Amino acid sequence: MSFRVEFEANARWDIEKEARYLRREVGARAENRWRGQVDRFIIQLETDPHPYARAEEADDLQRDLRELIIGKKRGTTHRVLFTIRGNLVVVHRIRQAAQDRLAEDDL
Repeated sequence: MSFRVEFEANARWDIEKEARYLRREVGARAENRWRGQVDRFIIQLETDPHPYARAEEADDLQRDLRELIIGKKRGTTHRVLFTIRGNLVVVHRIRQAAQDRLAEDDL
């Protein structure tokens, strides 16, 4: 089964905000590397989103919120927070791991 990945507006904003920050502070190469990581995680979610663990705040939010971690090897680690609805994967937010846990109004 293949899955379709959709980004909520907040997730699209998270991507653009991080890309602009990287370009400004580190350079275009870092921005391109970040966008490449995002592209790779989309492919992983399209293939099979089920292996990824439930997010720490899933119970508090009463959702089957899952997370995919990107950027573990170098630089800042990010959490891709998503839910699965049938064959649709909805990406809600992409946040730095150091940020506070999600609250309902963050979604």
